[in-house]
Amino acid sequence: MTCRFKELFTYEDGRLYWAVRTGRRAKVGDRAGCFKKDGYRRVQVYGKRILEHRVIYEMHHGPIPEGMEIDHINGIRDDNRIENLRVVTRTENQHNVKSVKGICFHKAAGKFMASITVDRKQIYLGLHETEELAREAYLEAKAKYHPTSPIVEATPLH
Repeated sequence: MTCRFKELFTYEDGRLYWAVRTGRRAKVGDRAGCFKKDGYRRVQVYGKRILEHRVIYEMHHGPIPEGMEIDHINGIRDDNRIENLRVVTRTENQHNVKSVKGICFHKAAGKFMASITVDRKQIYLGLHETEELAREAYLEAKAKYHPTSPIVEATPLH
C-alpha cells in the first residue's frame, strides 16, 4: 500500500491533503484525516484506518521495518513534520513522556519519590524534599538509562 500513498496524498509541512477525490465529502486539496481522542490523526485508505504519521513516514522513506514504531521526537502527537519522525523500538517510544513520569508524592514520608523503569524493572531513585529535586534525579537516570529518548518538559504534579 506504501506506493499508493503518493498517488492518494500530497504532503505539506506535516500535513496530508487529498490528491484525488474520494467519495462525496473529500475533495482534492482537502486536509485528509481527523483527530481522535488520543491526540493522533488518522486517515482512511481503502477502508482501513492508518495513523497519519505512519503514512507520512512511508511516503518519504518507504515501508516501516516490521516490529518498529514511528516516534514523534518532540513528543507532540500531531506534529507530523517528516523531520520530527523517526523509527524506534517500542521500548524507545515509551521513553517519550509529557507528564511527570517516575515521580510521585510519598505521603508517609512527606517527600517526593523518584524511580525509573529499565527493562521492565523499576529502579528506586530515592526520596527528595522537593518535586524539582526528584525531577532532577529522574532526568539524570533518564540520560543514563534512556540516552536515545528526548527530554520532554513535564507538567508539575501540583
